[in-house]
Amino acid sequence: MKKRNLYQILLICMMGICVVGMCLVGIRIFAKKILVERFGLESYLVCMLADYNWGDRLQGTLPEKTEAEEKPQRLTELEEILAKAPKEEQPVHESLENTAKGTLAGAMQTMRSLKDKVTAAEDDITKYCNDKFLLYRPMRTISSSFDAMVGWNLAYARAEGATYTLNTGYDYQAVEKKDVAAFTQRLIRQSRIAQDAGINFLYVQYPYRVDEENSQVPWGASSEENANADAVQARLSEAGVDSLDLRKNLPDKGWSNNDRFYLTDGHWDTRSGFVSAGIVADYLNMRYGFSYDTRYFDEENYDVQSYSLNSYAVEEEVELFLPDFETDLCVMDAYRQEAFEGNFAQACFDMTKADTEEYSSVLTAYSASRIRNSYLFEYQNRMEVNNQKRILISSDSFSWHLIPYLALDTNVVDYVYKMTPEQMEYYVEVLQPDLVIVLDRP
Repeated sequence: MKKRNLYQILLICMMGICVVGMCLVGIRIFAKKILVERFGLESYLVCMLADYNWGDRLQGTLPEKTEAEEKPQRLTELEEILAKAPKEEQPVHESLENTAKGTLAGAMQTMRSLKDKVTAAEDDITKYCNDKFLLYRPMRTISSSFDAMVGWNLAYARAEGATYTLNTGYDYQAVEKKDVAAFTQRLIRQSRIAQDAGINFLYVQYPYRVDEENSQVPWGASSEENANADAVQARLSEAGVDSLDLRKNLPDKGWSNNDRFYLTDGHWDTRSGFVSAGIVADYLNMRYGFSYDTRYFDEENYDVQSYSLNSYAVEEEVELFLPDFETDLCVMDAYRQEAFEGNFAQACFDMTKADTEEYSSVLTAYSASRIRNSYLFEYQNRMEVNNQKRILISSDSFSWHLIPYLALDTNVVDYVYKMTPEQMEYYVEVLQPDLVIVLDRP
């Protein structure tokens, strides 16, 4: 038998690695799409195999221990308010009715449905062949270490160059320079709606994973989100819309883009939300005559509990800031028809998601939060507070660990996920808030 040359052995090894890798991708997709999503097999082993850790999942597997026994009357009222709210415009293809087979509309709907399924499958394959590939992070660490040793400064790009790795080790999606006119006009319109109703309006700008100097961005990568945000700030200033830019205020509190975002989750961390709540409260005291007590935003008055996201790739600690002082709230989600009552920890968090080792292994950093991307969520504070006011907030999931701390010294805080101007006009009329806050970023 002929001796195999070294290059032949290497070629066979490489082919073997590729075959094993593709088999692992197939097994993991099967675990997620079939075992978990179709058959509901949500065991620890299956979820770890599928790396099932994005979106809302495993909800309701453990019984809720703090759910109100009786449905509060206010929750019924909120459900009625939500039912009458303007609906966000749906894309045309979602509004098409299934007409008789053979018609053009029916054929178009079928083609779009098929395209959506293909796109979803492509997304899954892309995830599992990139950042969710088995041993992806250790292999990337080895590669980055080699680059550093030889003095290379490279951007490791994936998804046709749209996603790459920052110098800090974070995965990051490239942002190009954009026309922010539509985004800004929407904010200006919302501010006018509030002002016409005699209500104050504040826009709060979130920070980004990259700093304004782009110091973490490797050679060959784009990062224009801060430039886009600067353009929005300039236009809002010209239009006389009040704005609080957390990118300017957070660094004064010792905050850093490098370590205040999650590796295993796209959000800023929970400490960022807590610190930002204090910054917003200080601004409301100075600008709008609120009377927030600074003790509500002092870490010394909180029991900071940590739980670990035990990802196979990286261990990451998640902090929950739980008050050491007496609290009593009723938290209501009109969209999901749920209400939770009790102290801050009981009403604002589902502690089963944080206290169970199995859950902390498969859920995201934000899974313990009661608040979700709800279309009407309300905090009722039953304690004596300094601010007998109602605040209406429009935002996304970045606000989940900011809003609850504003609610500790405010009578009522309402949250609506990304309100349209039409929805804001409706909620301003129905809820009659004292202040409207939009937290967002272009």
